[in-house]
This record gives sequence, structure tokens and C-alpha cells, in this order.
Amino acid sequence: MIVGAQSLYVAAALVLLGLSVLYMRRLEQLAPAQPAEDNLQQALEIVGWNCLLVGGFFLSFALGWLGMLAIASIVGAALVGAARYRTVHQAALLGLLAALVQRRAPVSAFCRSMAREIRGGQGRRMLRLAADLDAGIPLSDSLRRWRVVPRAATAAVRATPLDVAGGLQAAIPSTFAARALERAAVFTAYALWIVYTAAATCIFFVWKIMPHITMIVAGFQAEELAAPLINKLWAAPFAMESELLLFGLFSPLVLLLGCWTILWLLGHVPWAPPILGRFFYWRHRALALRCLAAAVRGRQPLETTLSELSRAHPAWHFRRRLRRVTKLLALGTAWQQALVKGRLVRSREGELLLAAQQAGNLDWALQELAAGNERRAAYRLEMALHALLPLLVGTVALVAAVLGITVFWPLVKIAESIISWK
Repeated sequence: MIVGAQSLYVAAALVLLGLSVLYMRRLEQLAPAQPAEDNLQQALEIVGWNCLLVGGFFLSFALGWLGMLAIASIVGAALVGAARYRTVHQAALLGLLAALVQRRAPVSAFCRSMAREIRGGQGRRMLRLAADLDAGIPLSDSLRRWRVVPRAATAAVRATPLDVAGGLQAAIPSTFAARALERAAVFTAYALWIVYTAAATCIFFVWKIMPHITMIVAGFQAEELAAPLINKLWAAPFAMESELLLFGLFSPLVLLLGCWTILWLLGHVPWAPPILGRFFYWRHRALALRCLAAAVRGRQPLETTLSELSRAHPAWHFRRRLRRVTKLLALGTAWQQALVKGRLVRSREGELLLAAQQAGNLDWALQELAAGNERRAAYRLEMALHALLPLLVGTVALVAAVLGITVFWPLVKIAESIISWK
């Protein structure tokens, strides 16, 4: 796995080239506007990031497993830090857009001001959004076209055309949900780092330390003394060799899956990793309930809101559930019963919504149900993370204990044999 110094020089040169190109782009953005083409600027950014990625890839193979461990640590820390910043930024942007729409302020002027502050790709999208708004294109269509906000927020705005401010506010995550998702993302980064550390330690032990221990035991002719337990202990690491090799081959895939999970938890990737998204239905339910509350305030039919959400929501499994609710509504089922059968609300919550409709407080009840579901799910998620962390640390401790016994037990047997010979 470890190669010569030439590969290190090439990898370091690629990394430095990528950093220099990105630094030049940053200086260009800070300077006054230049008549450079957008295609050229995007090409420079692509060249810079590609040099960084290729250089990091070569460095990982040049430095061996330690390089992979270092890259996993750096990537995990960078993703968590950058994604946290962008999550706060997007929540603030949604709140500002909602306030502007609610007060009927010029959104295009705000977008141009934000473009001057942000720069980069996000700034260019804000400028194009402002141009569309000046041309008379609705805000929902412009947001869907340029993706200034997350896909879930775009779907909420499309679902509430009579109350766009309510749709934007519906997409803002609550404090409980944002905190729980951030903790889950940090836990994923920690778990990724622990897995890579344990795998690198096991590989180093099996391929570097075990042969030397075998030579020491053979040199002292202590195989018979240590055989009853040593053979059993040695069988486990050597049996793990194929699994460790398999992990080494698929370690980039594990790193990619971990990074994907982190970005999805923080709202920067609309598509959930396999299987994991089914444990986070509560996020989609809360968004749908808040959109229904906005529809009630805007006197918009609930069927229209659910139909738009079923077409525009980024999660395919939740779209399928919404389509089931719309089919039930089309067949003449009462709206609260359709929500219960579609598993958007529980049966007792459906009764609460019916009572709130009769009292004229349906929008308030929908908002409270969404907030209550998020608080309950966030609490359960935090409890699950608290329970998983000791299991993860205990598993790594067990592996370390097995490796330690495998190292020291033959030495103890050798010392006993030397004492017995004397």
C-alpha cells in the first residue's frame, strides 16, 4: 500500500495546485466585478476541487491506512462544520424570505443584496432568482428552478400558493428537530472515525505485530506451553484477515455513505441513504402538517396542498404515502380519516383535529401537532444516540482487549517457561 516518494510529491503538488486555484477564485470574488464569463469561473472551481480530490485520493494510497484514517477525520470534521454553518444560513434565509413575502417587500432587491454578500454559486443563483422575479415569474417557480433553498422548502412553497409566507415558515426546522439532527450528524461523524480507527488498528496488528510475536514464541520454543490458549486467540485475528481486506476494498464506500448520511441529516442532500430515511418520517409529517396549517390560513383546499406535496416532495416514500391520502380524499373519505389511514396523524390526533375544526382553531391544532411530533421524535432520537454510544465504545474496547491479550499472553507464557527452566 505504501509507495515511493514520487507519488507523495505528485499528490502534494495536486493538493497545492487545487488550493492555489481556489484561493485565486476567492481573491477574484473579493475584488470588484470583472467581465469574466460564468463558464470560465465554474471551470476554475471544477479544476480546483478536482485537483484537491485527486491529490487527496493519491495521498490516501501513498500513506496507506493512516492516510485513509486522516482523510476520513478531515472530511468528517469539515462536513460537520460546513453543514452546520449552511444549515443556520438556510434557516435564516427562509425566515427572511417569509418575512419579506408577508410584508409584501421587494424580494428581488433582497436577493441582489444577498448575492453581493454571498458570492460564488449561491450568489449567482440569487441573482438569477432576482431576474426571474423582475420578469414576473412566481416565487415558487423561481425557487424550484434555481434551488436557492432546499427541495423540501420548495415543495412547501409550491403546496401553498395562496400563503407563500406560510409555506416558507413551514420549511424552517424547529429548534428541537435541528438540534436532534445535528447531534445525529455529529454522532455519525464520530462513529465513522471510530470505525476507521478500529479497522486501521486491527490491520496494523494482523499484518505487522502478529508475525513478530509468532517469531518470538517460536524462538523460545514455547508453542506447546502457550498452545492451549494462544492458538485460539491467534485464530481470531487471522480469521479476520479476509474481512479486514474486504473492509479495505470497500472503505471508500463506507466513507461515502457516512458523508452522505451527514449531509442528508443536515438538509443538504434531498435523497436519504438506503433504509435510514424510514426512521425519519416524523420530519416529513411535521412539514406536511405545517403546510396544511398554512393552507387553512390561506383558505386553500387541503386536497390541493396534499396533491402538490405528493408531486414535489423530495422523499419518494413519503410521496407515495401522500398519494394514498389524495386517493382516499378523491374517493370521498373525510379529510381527518384520510390523514389517519394515510398514517400522517394518529387516530386520537385525528379526533383532536376534528374538534379543532369545529372550534375554528384548525390551523393552530395542526401547528401544535407538528411541534409535538418533532419534540417527541427528537427526544427519542437523542435517547437512541445515548444508548448507541456505549455499545459502539464497548465494541471497540472489546476488540482492543482481544488484541491486548493476544499480544501479552504469549509473553507471559514465555516468562513462565524461562522461570521453570531455571
